Amino acid sequence: MGARAPGRAGRGATAEGLALARRLAAGPTAAYAEVKVLLRDTPGASLAAVLEREAAARERLGATRDHRAAVEAFLARAEPAFEGR
Repeated sequence: MGARAPGRAGRGATAEGLALARRLAAGPTAAYAEVKVLLRDTPGASLAAVLEREAAARERLGATRDHRAAVEAFLARAEPAFEGR
């Protein structure tokens, strides 16, 4: 298996893989990016440092339009629509 060249998703990609890619792209991409940074920077860090970084990430994400939209959708018992902002 392995990474495919950009633009080749329609050739050889599985329907399951494409469905996952679409689901991820429609999700909270800003939060995904923060998680990737936290996972990259966490190995070897102290618990205090990790918790500080996580708190800063939560603060940044809490100020996004996506967060507001997700809270509103939750309160309305609706599916959130994320924009990556």
